[in-house]
Amino acid sequence: TLPHPPGLPRPSSRLAASLPHRAARVGLGSFVMASHGLGFDFGTSGVRINVVSADTLEVVHADSRAYSEQSAEVWSSAMDELLLAIPKEIRSEIGRISVSGTSATVLLASPSGDTRGPRMYDFSVVGAPKGEEAMEMIKREAPAGHCVRSATSSLAKVLSWGLEGPMDNDVRVAHQADYLARRLTGEGVPFTSDWNNMLKFGYDPMEDAYPEWVTGLAGACGITPEPLP
Repeated sequence: TLPHPPGLPRPSSRLAASLPHRAARVGLGSFVMASHGLGFDFGTSGVRINVVSADTLEVVHADSRAYSEQSAEVWSSAMDELLLAIPKEIRSEIGRISVSGTSATVLLASPSGDTRGPRMYDFSVVGAPKGEEAMEMIKREAPAGHCVRSATSSLAKVLSWGLEGPMDNDVRVAHQADYLARRLTGEGVPFTSDWNNMLKFGYDPMEDAYPEWVTGLAGACGITPEPLP
């Protein structure tokens, strides 16, 4: 067992206990045997991919697609084009895939496949319907200096949506990377986010849970826990 780095806070017992299960759930053991890894990098003007050999760490395939609009349909189309353009002999050796998107870009997704948004990484709720009301609520509850106090935070965007009107329980909040990664895992798999994106949602990675002030804000905006990532 490696020693805990001095000066860093220790994770909660809940988080520490969950880590082995997380590794088993995503199949970390199979990663060692994978010949290639594929990475998607979705940016503001396009998406690029690299396929890297696990043996040599060399890039064996690279490609990109440009786009001028931002929507779930545009992203999905670009993802499919890039996947199909990978030579079959390389594609058949891919054993793991990662997806990176622009931080704090969020959308609402329904089971039917319809989406609302996206609200991009630089979208400010100031001036948006119910945006200023959402910011006032956040400033009353969020700790001083917390990143959710920014008008471009994921939490601000979603709370303002909640204040605009009721959010159905079958609707799910997803960051750009969450949405696109789920396209690769199939229906029936829940949207799963990463801790970096979730910081701008107010999630506490050390406790592996939403703080009470986040769930309280969501509830006050008519958002139940079910839609949250």
